Amino acid sequence: MRVIIVGAHAEAKQLINRISAGWEISVIDMDQDKLRNFTTNRQIEKYQGDGTSTLVLKKAGIENANAVITLTESDEVNIEVLKIAKQNKILRLSSVINDESFTNNYKELAIELVDPGSIPYSAVIHPVFFSFNHFGMSSSILAVHTTFVMP
Repeated sequence: MRVIIVGAHAEAKQLINRISAGWEISVIDMDQDKLRNFTTNRQIEKYQGDGTSTLVLKKAGIENANAVITLTESDEVNIEVLKIAKQNKILRLSSVINDESFTNNYKELAIELVDPGSIPYSAVIHPVFFSFNHFGMSSSILAVHTTFVMP
């Protein structure tokens, strides 16, 4: 199973460090220096480039991805990446929201939103993975749960 994270930020590091074993993780960011210095305690694949580029997303494995999470500081970029992910039939789409005026754009795409700026707390993103075996078939589900903590 593969998750693609667009935006190499501190939130991405927290998220990656909590993803269960067995998940392949791709991180995309425009800033080569940021990617070079982006380290986690997990093995990840890093891709320098524009997350809205179909070519970059293909290199990151979008054709085999189960989830896409956008954490860039641009709602326009996040929405465009998520549109491409939706076109690739990825069902689990999550994003940070930077400007509440984009809320309807995200809702139209049925995106799970994290809005750390809406209350005076910091958001901590917790991925939740469920694995189950039903009638001899195993499956896994990715959910993103957000809690807010005092700064």
